Order: sequence, then C-alpha cells, then structure tokens
Amino acid sequence: MTIFINTGFIRAALCRLATEWAGDAGFLKRLAFQMRRPHLRGDTIAVRGRVARKWRDGDNGAVDLDVWIENPRDGVATPGRATIYLPSRTT
Repeated sequence: MTIFINTGFIRAALCRLATEWAGDAGFLKRLAFQMRRPHLRGDTIAVRGRVARKWRDGDNGAVDLDVWIENPRDGVATPGRATIYLPSRTT
C-alpha cells in the first residue's frame, strides 16, 4: 500500500481551479467529480478545465466547466464538471 491524495485535497484543487477562473464576482454553484484512478505520492498532477457550455439564468450568466486532474501515469484520472454563476456584464 502507498500514500495517495485524498478526496478532500482533490475537491479543494478542483474548487480552487473553478473559483480562480470565476474571480471574486463568480459563484461556484455545483461541483461533481469521479475518482477513477488514484494520484500517488510522487505524481506530478495537473488541474485543468475548459468551458463546456454558457447560458443565461435570469439576470446572471451561467457556465458549465469540464474540469479534471491528470497525472503522467494515467492521464485524466479525476474527471468532473462545475457550474459557475457570473454577474451579467453591463453594456
């Protein structure tokens, strides 16, 4: 048995990605992820994301992000999705 990155760290890393992307005015509404493969001691992980969908929800904008954590051994080991609410831009 070896040391692995736990669920709390994985959640925190994905939340950090989403909230840093959204900025101070954004709100992380939802985060879901699957821990398909472990990240082990010595792994160099990368936390990444991309915009999957944009839409309006009332007066606010909403964005779904595909988010994931990858490692060199398994590639994408932790896929997920986040929903962010953003304030509308004034035009």
